[in-house]
This record gives sequence, structure tokens and C-alpha cells, in this order.
Amino acid sequence: MPAPLVAAESSKLKIVREIRIEGNKNFKDRVIRELIKTRPKDFYSETALREDIQSILASGNFEDAEVKTVDLPTGVRVVFKVKERPMIKRIDFTGNKKIRKGRMKDDISLKKQDGFDRVKLQNDVRKILSSYSEKGYPDAKVEPFTTFEDALNTVDINFVIKEGNRVLIDKINFDGVKAFSQSKLRRLIKTKRKKVFNSEKLDKDLQDLIAFYKNNGYAKAQTEKTLIEYNPERTRMTLSIPVIEGSRYLIGTFTFSGNTVYTEAELKKSVEMKQGKLYNQEKYDATLQNLREIYLEKGYLYSRIEPQEIEDKENNKINYNFFVDEGSIVYIDRIFIEGYKKTKEKVFRREILLKPGDPFSSSKLRKSQEKIFNLGFIDDVKPDIQPARDPDKADLIMEIVEGKPGSLSAGAGFSSTDGLVGQMQLAHSNLFGLAQRANILWEFGSRRQNYEISWTEPWILNRPVSLGLDVFNTIRERLFDADSSPDYTETRRGGGLRVGPRFSEIYSLILSYNFSNVKIDNIRPFYQLSGLIKEEESINSAFSTELVRDSRDYYFDATRGSRNSLLIQTSGGPILQGDTHLVKSTYNTSWFYTLFRIGNYPFVISVNGRYGAAQEYKPSDTVPLSERFFVGGADSIRGYQSRGEIGPLEGGRVFTVMNAEYKIPLYVENKRRILQIVLFADLGGAWRSSQDILLKVGQSAVESQNDRLLKSSVGFGMRITTPVFPIRLDWGYGLNHRAGEDLSQIHFTLGNLF
Repeated sequence: MPAPLVAAESSKLKIVREIRIEGNKNFKDRVIRELIKTRPKDFYSETALREDIQSILASGNFEDAEVKTVDLPTGVRVVFKVKERPMIKRIDFTGNKKIRKGRMKDDISLKKQDGFDRVKLQNDVRKILSSYSEKGYPDAKVEPFTTFEDALNTVDINFVIKEGNRVLIDKINFDGVKAFSQSKLRRLIKTKRKKVFNSEKLDKDLQDLIAFYKNNGYAKAQTEKTLIEYNPERTRMTLSIPVIEGSRYLIGTFTFSGNTVYTEAELKKSVEMKQGKLYNQEKYDATLQNLREIYLEKGYLYSRIEPQEIEDKENNKINYNFFVDEGSIVYIDRIFIEGYKKTKEKVFRREILLKPGDPFSSSKLRKSQEKIFNLGFIDDVKPDIQPARDPDKADLIMEIVEGKPGSLSAGAGFSSTDGLVGQMQLAHSNLFGLAQRANILWEFGSRRQNYEISWTEPWILNRPVSLGLDVFNTIRERLFDADSSPDYTETRRGGGLRVGPRFSEIYSLILSYNFSNVKIDNIRPFYQLSGLIKEEESINSAFSTELVRDSRDYYFDATRGSRNSLLIQTSGGPILQGDTHLVKSTYNTSWFYTLFRIGNYPFVISVNGRYGAAQEYKPSDTVPLSERFFVGGADSIRGYQSRGEIGPLEGGRVFTVMNAEYKIPLYVENKRRILQIVLFADLGGAWRSSQDILLKVGQSAVESQNDRLLKSSVGFGMRITTPVFPIRLDWGYGLNHRAGEDLSQIHFTLGNLF
């Protein structure tokens, strides 16, 4: 009986006192000991020894291995006896001229001082032939010669290569083509004349070719095996690609069967194809995906959509009946979170919208992924659905790949507004494994000194309410002419408290209180602002309420969705006190659209609009200079200075800014766009009051109207994503400059524009 046997075995536990290795000549004992897990003083285990034998054989250096034991007075001696494969003493190549020995040695799997393996040898021959084929030598031959030294149990390998002629493509013909010209089809493929033939590239080309046909109505188009002909010298080849075009079809009618969850009218809304239009494979695939998606959204995880084509040959139409096998609703049973190491499990679990007992929802699953990504320290989130204990239930597994949550960074750049700017930052986005954010920032430059400390807890008492603290000290020399010395110095010191309840996945409220001491001094005589700037020191006590609707997929670099916010700030008054008494309101809207994707590379266009107004109230008789709106510079209208070139010199009580950006990704890693090129256009203005708003773009001949006109700019830049912050480098060209102003500006900035 099994149980007594186990008990008997466990009652005679032995201790491994010694491990010996026998039979090895070329591979040292320590190499074999590193392959096994059994160690002296371990309990003797046959299972562990079997695993050790498998590990030795898996190394590829041994033909055979066995284990035996010898009883000792105090335990057992374990002896591993191995039979080595011949050790590779030398690898050489003969006859190669077009490919270096070093490259071939890197490509092949056999290495010097490895055990010899004939299977690997044949695979390496194929790799070498493949390398020659990629370089245009399809007739290359490779023969491996082996020389064994039995006494030493070693082997020398010599690959003898006959390269043959280099063969280039001379002609590409498409046989059976009537619908499109030969030149049109040649432009569609990457296989070109006077280039080396590559079978894998041609296979991809043929897939693209058929996709082109099917997106232009030829639903049955296909290709047959490509014919290759060589010239007598075998230096040129002609490719003949047979194409069976078939008929050009229109889309006919749509019917549905088997559906009970949705009506036929509801299902037709998911159909991308249009009746009477040419057949289009992309829209056909999108239709199936849409139909599948709406069933997934309601929990029908195992639903199937089976399209049935009914060909109308007389009218060259294809009618469709979509048979729907709905299945039943699948509910979430258990949720497993795997792969994390430094973060508390509750940090991820609270971001998952699906809960045990909920019906499956594809949109909630997708949004859960996005919410985990938006924690800011995650490299990847891989959801997996597995059958559960009940056939109507499924387990959700979230595989987490953590990134680096903390970093110390330093950088420098040049801005036409702030001159040379340096920066050091210590940031952590996952303090104590609880997703708390902390940031210490020091910015320094010829015209700016800035110190900031901030801390944010995203969930207070495990509720969807954030809490944040900020402390800052900023000294900035302000100027209205890039060629002059600073006009005055503005110093801000203070701190703030933030509380942000979240009402849903897209709606939130941010309540904040800020207390700051603002000082203006070192004023340079400047006749245009005489009487508007004076040395003063004031206390600003302000309370802000911001309502936010945010549906972006990724907060740090969105590819879809929008963010809309309305902020109202009240300063002073009988409750808040202080020296500044005013009300400011700001509305901001940003929208993101992915125009198309190439693999993991999304090409995104984004638009942003901002509008703000400030109004003082008694006992204040004006809006302080430090609270006015200045338009221009890196964060609004690029191509202009941040002060003095758009709107009133003393700043406005009203402003508006509009931006559009088109981002071209150059490098993507872990689904993040690390390097991008940006093309942009900006438009905006600032006014003393709403009565002064003049919605005209340009440069007026009447100087008094210049500060009322909207100003525009265009330009390009780069976006670099670092583990801590995004870097923006922009060159803007202003289209409506006054005479004497610099037409372009370079802007170096940290953080996103919107």
C-alpha cells in the first residue's frame, strides 16, 4: 500500500555526505557541480537526483550520465558518472570570402569547448547557407569536416564553403494580371530589381499583394507558387508570380441568425462593410472583430461568429449571413495577480474593475490594463483567461512586469527664455510598494532657480481618494526682450495640500489649497511698464476646485481618449485672507486620436484648447502681475518669447491657446514611445479684458491693435521618454512677429505640453 511505503521511506532519511564526479576528462568537476542542485548535507532524494541527471544531459556536453550511491556510516556518498561528448577544440572556415569568419562563428550554435553535437552541426550548416542566401548566393555549398582525437576526446571542425556566384533579381513579372498594371504591383512589394532575392521577404510581399487585391474588391484573389528562372551564367534571376485575380465583387445584403442577445438592427451597427460598395478585406475583418467585441462586452466569452458567404455570380455580389453561436454568459471566478515582486498586491487588485462574480467585460478588462499602466512604474500587463472550476466561470490572471520605480537623474538644456538650464531630480513612483509618489526637483540656470518637493498617496484608507503635499521655492528673472538684461525678479515660496476624490473611472474632483509668498524686486527701469510693476511682497492664499473628465488610455503619452477640466480658483476674501483677492477660472480640453499603426508604432494626432479669465474683487483693485496670463513660450505658443510678444506687455486677464501636434514614433520599447518626432501648430492670445478680444490672426499696421490679435506659429520637435519625466525639445517659428523680433525660438522643457 502506498502510504506505508512512503512512511517507511521517510523513516530512513539519509544525509548526503559526499558528492563525487567520475568519467570526465575535459569538463572540470566544478562545471558539473554547477549543473546539479544536490549538495552535501542535503537529505537524500531519488527525485532530486533524477532531476540532476536531466540537468547534466540538458547541458549538451554529455552523451550519457548515471548516478549511484555508496552507504557510509554517517550517510551516503553520491557518485555521478558521466560520458562526455568530444570537446570542440577548434572551429574553422575555408573558402569564405563574402562573409567573415567572426560573423559565422557568432551565428552558429556550436562553440569552442562545447560538447560536439551532430544535430547542431547540421543546423549550423543550414544557418551558414541561409546567411549566404540573404547575401545573394543561393548556390553556396557548405560541407563540414570533423577530425577526432580519440586519446584526448576532442574534435576539430572545418566548414568548407563553395560560395558560387552572386545572383540578383533581373525581372519581376506578374502573370495573369489584368486589373492593375505591372508597374503598379511592383511598387506594392519590397522585393525589387537589382536586389538580392529573399524568400521570406517575398512571402510577406505576396501577402501584402493579396491584401491590396482584397481591399479593392477582389475577394477571391490568390497567388500560386513563384517560378524562378536563371540566366545561363546563374548571375541573374527572373521571378514570375502567377496571380489569380478572380471577379471583382460588391457587398450585397447582411442577415443574422442564432442571435437572441442583440437584435438584427443592433448587430448591423457593428458592420463596417457598406451595401453596394466594393468588397474590402480590412472592413470585413473589422466587422467580425466588432461583432465579437460587443458579445465580449456582455460577458459571452465563448461566443463565435461564423460568416457564411452567399455568392451572387450574376451580379458579382457577396451576400452574408452571420451565424452567431452566443453560448452563455461567463462570470469571473477568481482573480490571480502574478509576476510582481516589489509592489503590494492590493495596489494592482484595487485597479482591476472586474471583480469575482461579475460577468466578463472586455472594456473593463482593457480599462483595468490601462489603469495599471497609469501607475507609472509598470512595463507590461498581460491578461489571461483560463477555465475555472465551473463551466460558466473563468479565472482572470494578470501577469505584471514591474519597471524601475525610482531613479536619480540629471540633465541640461538651453531655452531662449531661460537660457542655460540644468536639472537634478530624485523621483520614486512606488514608495513602500504602495504606489505612493515622491519627487525632489532642483532646477538651476542663469535665469531660474527652482526647488520642489512633492508627495502623493493615490488611495487614502483604501478608498479612491488621493492626497498630496507640495513645497516649492522658485526664483525667476523675468524679461521682455531676449537681448536685454532681466526686467525684474519674481520669487515664490510656499506649499499646498491636494485631495482628489474619484467618482468613477473617468470623473474626478481635485480640491487644493495653496499658500505662497510672492516677492517682486530688482526692477530694471523700463518705460513701457512704468507704473505697472513695483517692488512688493504679498501673501496669496488660494482654494481651487477642479472637475476632471479623463478617458485617456495612457496618462503619460496618450494615443486615444480625451481630458477635459474646469478649474475655479478663489484667492483671499474673509475666509482665505491674504493680500490677493481674485477669482480665476480655466477650462482645458485635450483630445488624442491614433490615425494608424505600423506594428507597435502608433501615429497620433492630438489637439488642445485652453481658455482662462481672472477678475479681482475688493479690496484688491487689480489682478497682480504674478497672477496674470502670459502667452508665448514652451507651454503655449512656441516660436515666441513667454512675455512681451503676444498680448499686453503687463499680461492679460483673459487668454486662449490652441495647439495641434502630430507625433511620429521612431523607437518603441515595452509599448512606450521612447523617441518621437513632433510636428506642431499653435494659435493664441491674451487680452486685458473680454471686450478687447479680437479673433483675427496676424500683425496689424496699427500698433495699438497688435496686442489684441491672435498669434500663430508652426514648428517641429522631439519627445524623449525617460524613466522619470518626458523631455521636450521644440523649434517654433512665429508667423506674426513684429519687426525686430526673433522669428524663431528654441524651447527645452520637462513634462508634457498637454
